[in-house]
Amino acid sequence: MVTADLKSNLHDHAHDLPSEIIFFHILPRLPAKSVICFMSVSKQWQALLRSQIFKNMHLRHHTMITNHQKLILFSKQANFYTMDCEAPEEGLITACRDPPFQTHRDTTHLLSSFHGLVCIGVGVKASWDCYTHLDLIIWNPLTREHTTLSKPVDYYKECYKIKGGAFSLYYTSSDDDYKLLRVTNDNDCCYVYSLKHDSWRKVLVDGRRNIPNLFFQAWHPSIWLNEKLYFLTTLGIKFRFPATAYLISRFDTNTEKLIEIEPPPCIKDNPWAGIWSFSVLRGSVHLCLRYNYERPFPQEIQMWRMDGDAGGWTKVLTYKHVPLEAVLHDPMQMMRNGYWIMYFRIQAYFCKLDPDKYIQGDNMTMKIISSPPQVTFTTPFPKATYIETFVSPNRYINNL
Repeated sequence: MVTADLKSNLHDHAHDLPSEIIFFHILPRLPAKSVICFMSVSKQWQALLRSQIFKNMHLRHHTMITNHQKLILFSKQANFYTMDCEAPEEGLITACRDPPFQTHRDTTHLLSSFHGLVCIGVGVKASWDCYTHLDLIIWNPLTREHTTLSKPVDYYKECYKIKGGAFSLYYTSSDDDYKLLRVTNDNDCCYVYSLKHDSWRKVLVDGRRNIPNLFFQAWHPSIWLNEKLYFLTTLGIKFRFPATAYLISRFDTNTEKLIEIEPPPCIKDNPWAGIWSFSVLRGSVHLCLRYNYERPFPQEIQMWRMDGDAGGWTKVLTYKHVPLEAVLHDPMQMMRNGYWIMYFRIQAYFCKLDPDKYIQGDNMTMKIISSPPQVTFTTPFPKATYIETFVSPNRYINNL
C-alpha cells in the first residue's frame, strides 16, 4: 500500500518528471488499492485515473503478471476475503467493504472470477425438480460496482440452476466483451451471457460424450489459458464411491467449440484417484492428484503437465508415502517457490507447506498462517483466483 509520505513525494516531484512517465509508466504498475490513494492528489489526477484509457493500461500490466495473484474466498460467516498467494503470512484480509447486495452462507455462491470481476449467485428459488439462483451478479469488490444479469426467458432454469455444471467468466478481445459461460450437464449445448449486450444465447456443441443419468457429474472450477477455458469433471455412479472417471473439456472462447481432452493415464488406471488441484503453472495446464497405491494407505501425489492445448501429458512430480495429516488438508494454491498454501478443515486454519521436507518427516515445515478469528470455510472450498482491477461491470451501460 502507498504511504502518505510516498504519495506526497511523488506529487512534489511530479514537476521533475514528464507527465507521460508518471501516468503511463509508473501509476499503471502500482496495485489498484495504491492507485486509489493518488486520486485525491488533484482533480486532474482523479480524472485521468478514472479514465478508461488508464483502466485499460492498468489492467494490461497486471494481467501480464500471471505468477502473483490472490484468492477470493467466501466464508461460512457470509463474508468475502482475499489472500495474497505469494505473501500468505499477512493472513486473510477483508477484500471489500460490505458488498452492495445481501449475502447469506446458504444462499450466496461464489461462482467465478476474471479480470477483477466476480460472479455471484444470490438467493435460492425452489421448484419441483431443482433449486435455482434468484439472481446472478457481476461485482467488482474493489470499486463495489455491480450489475444484475438479465434473465433468459427460454432457458432460465438451465442457466440459473445451482447444482450441475459450471460458470466461468472470460473476455473476448475481438468484440471487447466480458462474457459468462454456463456449462450444464446437458450434452449438446451450453449458454453464453454477454455483458456488453446484457443477453443470453444458446450455443450448440458436438464435442461431448453422452453421460447417462445413472452418473453424477461434479464440476471443478475452470481455468483460463490462451483464450481457452478448461474444465475438469468428476464422474461417478450415483450413491456409490469412488469416482469412476474424470473428464477434461476445453472451450475455445473464439470459436465457441467445446471438446474433450484425454486425461493422464494414471487417473484411468486407479479408481481411487483424487484431484488435488487443477491450475495453470508457468504457462501450462497442470493436474495434481493423489491416490492410494495400497488401500487404504499410503498415499501418493503426482503432478502432470499438459503438453500443448489438446492433450498429451508429462509427469513432472511424484511424492510417495504422503502422511495422512497432509491428506486431510485441502490444497489452496501452489506458490512460485513450490510451497503449497493449505487449509486444515478440521481445526479451521491455513498453513504453508514445503512438500519436499514435510514428506521426509520434517513436520516443522508446515507453518500455520494467521487468519481472523471465527472465520471458517465449507468444503468444497468456495474460492476463485482474483486480481484487483478497475474493470467496471457497468462499462457498457451507455451502449444498451
